[in-house]
Amino acid sequence: MKIIKAAAVSALLCTSILSTPAFAAIDGTADVEDPSPAGITDAAAQAVCTELASVNGPAYTGTLEAGSIDGSVISGPTVNGDRDIDDSSVTGTGNQVAETVQVHGDPFRIGGSVNMFGYASVVAAHWTDSEYDFTAPYTWQSTYSFTCNMTETVPTPALGLHKWIGPSQANEAAQEECVGTQSAHVYDDRGALCVWEQTIPAGTEEQARDDETGSIGPVYESGTLSGHENHGGPIPVNPDAVDIPDVQVVVCISPGKKGGTWTNKNGYTGTNCTTTWYNGGGKIQPSPYDNLNTGSNNVVTIPTS
Repeated sequence: MKIIKAAAVSALLCTSILSTPAFAAIDGTADVEDPSPAGITDAAAQAVCTELASVNGPAYTGTLEAGSIDGSVISGPTVNGDRDIDDSSVTGTGNQVAETVQVHGDPFRIGGSVNMFGYASVVAAHWTDSEYDFTAPYTWQSTYSFTCNMTETVPTPALGLHKWIGPSQANEAAQEECVGTQSAHVYDDRGALCVWEQTIPAGTEEQARDDETGSIGPVYESGTLSGHENHGGPIPVNPDAVDIPDVQVVVCISPGKKGGTWTNKNGYTGTNCTTTWYNGGGKIQPSPYDNLNTGSNNVVTIPTS
């Protein structure tokens, strides 16, 4: 397991979750899964509904509608710590570049060059880029909306029935006008011989009003998210996986016309860097191998790390 330092750090954490991967968001050159809102409590949402109701007046009540809380991420994710790299996922990408070569065989001449050359196998190399999976701590901001069911407490009048208390032989029409349909109703004056008896006392009742939308946010949240780094940078090539053809390199530097000694180059440890060998060695041109001395037979251009 490898740990690398993150490029940026964010603060102010509130809640923590671990989400299901769905790579989409971008962190530098990495694909990072979308975070999910961590959620808020019903009690927090209910407090907002109560506050909204109070704006309408003391007779209003706001009640959180069950299951109506909906959250969405509005900012982030922002990396907030070190990456934990999955070693098994690290893969080299791009090209293999030679770092160390091993000369084999005897030096030879090419054309009119005063130097001598040899064949070399690449024994160490690196990839120009890499990719890997990782997890890391992140922060983000979410917002939440929900429905508040509103009701208003309104007064209700007392209800009752009128009753005839006059003589039974009185005018039938007067009696009927007093009693009416015998449905409970609010008191009204129907004469001295027609009294009103209460059947339902005065009180209050809850009446529905238009719903209102409550909201909470932004809420600062945090959690561990999974990601995939697309450009992890150069990494060594496994020695068993080096796949670079043998190359042609300078192995003997001539002392020139002023005389002196020959100089071994590029790891050649043989004893044939001599004028005698130069004069007796055969010329080979063209070479069957790649020439790393592009542009000049006297300049070595083996890539180095």
